Amino acid sequence: MASVSGKLSNVIASALSDPSALEGVDETERMKLLGALDKAQVTASLRIAQGMGVFDAFAATQGQIMKLSELNERTKGDQQLLSRILRVLCRANVIEEIEVDTFKSTPLTAMFSSGTPSADAVKMIYSQIPITANLYEYLKRNNFRNPEDAYQGPFQAALNTKDHFFEWLGNHPEDHRIFNNVMSHQGQRPKEWFEFFPVEQKLQVTSDKVTFVDMAGGIGNDLKNFRFHFQELPGRMILQDLPQVIDSIIDPLPDGVEVMYHDIFSPQPIKGAKAYYMRSVLHDWPDKQALAILGQIREAMIPESVLLLNEHTLPAANVPLYLTHLDFSMLETLSSLERTKQQWIDLLEKAGFKVVEVWSPGAQIVGSSALIEAVMA
Repeated sequence: MASVSGKLSNVIASALSDPSALEGVDETERMKLLGALDKAQVTASLRIAQGMGVFDAFAATQGQIMKLSELNERTKGDQQLLSRILRVLCRANVIEEIEVDTFKSTPLTAMFSSGTPSADAVKMIYSQIPITANLYEYLKRNNFRNPEDAYQGPFQAALNTKDHFFEWLGNHPEDHRIFNNVMSHQGQRPKEWFEFFPVEQKLQVTSDKVTFVDMAGGIGNDLKNFRFHFQELPGRMILQDLPQVIDSIIDPLPDGVEVMYHDIFSPQPIKGAKAYYMRSVLHDWPDKQALAILGQIREAMIPESVLLLNEHTLPAANVPLYLTHLDFSMLETLSSLERTKQQWIDLLEKAGFKVVEVWSPGAQIVGSSALIEAVMA
């Protein structure tokens, strides 16, 4: 018996295939809608092909042309399923069918062989599908209210867990490895925050004071980059994160950089620093938990201190597609959100801060972030 979702997809696809059914919708937009229908199927096909060893088979033969029967010998599973998966991948231009049952690799094929960031990205996106599939039911049960608690959201409902996403990763080593691999290959940002923020004007202290505290700073990449560009900036610089993160640091940190175990939900041990900095931390948390984090920071600040948040800031209208996808992922996995400038201001004011300036690198493009400067209200 055909699934309800399958029937629905057929009905929608039939309607979209008939231009008269969508009067006033131009051809480009109609084709975009058609393409959106099968994104989950393409993701599933990529993941299945990985499991069968299709991409590794092409990599092992250095991309030589292969008949279906030969490819079947080099992969897991049966030939009929392989043929059906290849149809999807050929239509998505991941593999090319040059004649009947004869295939060659494309520039995309090697991207999905084992161990590559793109291959792990497919695994990570595929793991989101159960959460997406359950999202409607979750929202319906909650009267279509926006998720407000990081421990009682769509992720927990779909996976039947009480763990936060990050706690869940800690208990699933392979998923954790995949997540770290994908996150560490996000590409170079168009501009670093210190390229459009007046560091030397704003962050001057005497050498015995703490200039900069990088909270939840990971293995220190941001702080190392900052220190490299401002080697003469006086004062101490401190990298903070959870013990398991700090203990994973392999490469040496620059002179003048100290490390410290710290949980951002605990009282901030460094009192009276000039700058407390976080990059892409608060977007992981809905307002409930974000306010708790900000409260701990504010308690440690003095009037001369400044809070610096390096975060995506959504435009008020016409949000770029990349950021809408990111915001939706925040909703599904973390019960959180990407915030607009006004939402950041509202959040910080509620936490007892005053926003001094929202510094921007210019055009909003993939990978760009604003720097929000705030002080105690």
